[in-house]
Amino acid sequence: PGPHQAIAYFVSAFFNRHWYQPARKNINYFKRAYRHAMKSGDISYAGHSINSMFMVHFFLGDNLDTIYADHKRYQAFVQNSRSPFVVATYMAIQQFYRSLKGQTASPFSLSEPGYDEEVEFAAAVEGGNLMLQFFFLLFQLKLLVIFRQWDKAMAVADRIRARNYLPAGTLVLTEYYFYAFLSAMAIVSNGTDRQQVRRCRQQAALSMKKMKQWRRLRPDNFEPMLRLMEAEQARAAGRPSKVLRLY
Repeated sequence: PGPHQAIAYFVSAFFNRHWYQPARKNINYFKRAYRHAMKSGDISYAGHSINSMFMVHFFLGDNLDTIYADHKRYQAFVQNSRSPFVVATYMAIQQFYRSLKGQTASPFSLSEPGYDEEVEFAAAVEGGNLMLQFFFLLFQLKLLVIFRQWDKAMAVADRIRARNYLPAGTLVLTEYYFYAFLSAMAIVSNGTDRQQVRRCRQQAALSMKKMKQWRRLRPDNFEPMLRLMEAEQARAAGRPSKVLRLY
């Protein structure tokens, strides 16, 4: 063990283990990163490990109430970490959970009294933190898709693309393409603007191509998303029997 072991565990889990191991194993590596970071006094990487661990829990579809209760246990530690990136990410994750539980101003907003997502996002932009900006926009995209706000979801997906920053190698990248695909296909199915529909078809095709590549690497991590994407594609093509089989 050495002073850089926390970083090694964190980087391997955040950027690469999900391509050849079940994504759930990432949680154990983030826990190891957290323990080694605490031993070496690297509070920043301890905080990053906490945040990343809970992002994996959501990716896996774990019980939301259990996740939220466990997440709250780290709040005092994170808020005392003095790392603006760690604190802002932690709070965004917390607000994401609260939104899903119906405790924010609207089902598809992170904001509530005491927390303004636009102010927080502006601070991330001012600080030049591209990863944090991506996290904020991804949380928005997820909520908008989950609550079927398709036009707004597509606008957020466009904002993400326009920033020319996608965190290569990460699980959150696969989530971006998944949710961007769902928003694009909803517009393909229901849109009336031919130019917009054509553009959404192209973007959906790119997402589908990437998810198929990832599925070949690790089916247990990515096949559920791919099958849902294929079901939505079949629905847009008017093939109900295939939709039912894929779902």
